Amino acid sequence: MKVSNCTILKIAAYVLLLFACAVLLAIAFVRETTLNILLIAVCCVVLFFFLRLKSVTYELSGECITIRKSHPLSTRKYVAPDIEFPQNYICDYHIVNGLTSRLLTIKIKSKRGKKFEIRLTLFGFSAIQKEKINSSLHSVITRNVNRDNLI
Repeated sequence: MKVSNCTILKIAAYVLLLFACAVLLAIAFVRETTLNILLIAVCCVVLFFFLRLKSVTYELSGECITIRKSHPLSTRKYVAPDIEFPQNYICDYHIVNGLTSRLLTIKIKSKRGKKFEIRLTLFGFSAIQKEKINSSLHSVITRNVNRDNLI
């Protein structure tokens, strides 16, 4: 199962680029210096958000969970995994709802007994995609608990 927010973030990236171009055109035609400074600041903020955009791909295949992050307008065909770990390492997870996005926290316990937390922002995912991620993690947790009870 593969879930990605790439299409929504591509639209957001194009909107930010168009807005930055409109602000640059406004800077070119406005002669007032204080307004130009304000428009330059707005353009810098828009470009900052454009550069910070990351599309997230959550993939559950076989016995591995893979999380890939890349810029939505990236032309690379292969994106190296940002995080990749076996399913049986997951101890727990929880999702916190925010104003614009959700925060997914996955708790992992390694073979050596070390515990890690992976935090992932689910910005740009639809409700159906968030439910798919939630149900897949829930099934992994129940499989891990059943496997631990059998041992």
